[in-house]
Amino acid sequence: MSKIQHKTAYAALTLPCLLLFCDLAWGQAPYPSYAAASGPQAFSTSSPHRGLTKTKQFLNSAAAQVSLFLNYEERQASDGTWKIRGLPGLSGARYFTKSVGGGTHRTVEAAILPDPKGGYELYFYGTETYADHSQAPNPDLATIQASVQTLAQGIRTKLESPGMQDFGYQAYHFSYLQSDRAIALLKSLGFTTIEYSQQAGESINDRIYAPVQNGQWR
Repeated sequence: MSKIQHKTAYAALTLPCLLLFCDLAWGQAPYPSYAAASGPQAFSTSSPHRGLTKTKQFLNSAAAQVSLFLNYEERQASDGTWKIRGLPGLSGARYFTKSVGGGTHRTVEAAILPDPKGGYELYFYGTETYADHSQAPNPDLATIQASVQTLAQGIRTKLESPGMQDFGYQAYHFSYLQSDRAIALLKSLGFTTIEYSQQAGESINDRIYAPVQNGQWR
């Protein structure tokens, strides 16, 4: 019985000693920011747009904030070894680096990937690399995450209540395509269509177009 108690007391004394040793080792490390680094190493957010073109425009805005507000320089995919390069389904990518002195540099990678639920998801990944090649999460990534999410939320809010300045039109001229089939095709793509009937005007060159109302209009 006494032997069991002795072993238990020894283990209780040994554990604080190990923890104290680790704390001292971290305090003497040549790169204290490695232990102090906090925040995410990666994050993702859904694109506020469904299409790839608009999603790339959204990423352009986020990339401008990374370059101008955080003083990063954009790089090409061939300039180094990037974690997101070669991801399956990659629809777009941007790469950034910044030197912070003392042989330390930070990287930010941004990727566009299709979302299985529809639309696109944006992924951001960042590291801080030291002179001895050890790494930690990029501390700038928390700022980038807040900025990107604020930008996305602003777009979503605007899309939920668009103003007249957000609407436009585009004229298309079809050849060898019946109008009813063209309208059916546009409806299948998610467009709202308005049909017009044509009547003769006061002169031979005038036409009067009146919308054809089907059902209830809001």
